[in-house]
Amino acid sequence: MVNGEPYGVTALSFGSPHGAVFVDDVDSLDVQTIGSALGTHALFPQDASIVFVQEINKESVKARLWHKDHGGIVFTPEAASVAGTAAKMLQKVSSGDVTVSMNGNIVKVQWNHGDDEVLLTGKAGLLRTS
Repeated sequence: MVNGEPYGVTALSFGSPHGAVFVDDVDSLDVQTIGSALGTHALFPQDASIVFVQEINKESVKARLWHKDHGGIVFTPEAASVAGTAAKMLQKVSSGDVTVSMNGNIVKVQWNHGDDEVLLTGKAGLLRTS
């Protein structure tokens, strides 16, 4: 619960702890406030970065990130991987590859469930701060 609103968080780790939260509109969300509250919750004893994800259609999602070490971050490959993998895990998308859009970065995420391998393709900066 943050400000009286419940948030479902899917916990994932791609080297560091992340939580994926599906929302109706990532653009209208107060990522800093909600991300900070969720990322420092007692359920994450080492804190976690929070990726807010909006389903665009059955092939693509849009995401925004609150990073546990840097606050508002525009893009990280790890966060894009979390967004795409969580969308597949929770059956929010039906395509094999998930297109993830994060602040102008557009990448494809493919989760090979059988061998737990995640592939990220596309042009993207490694870390951009807001």
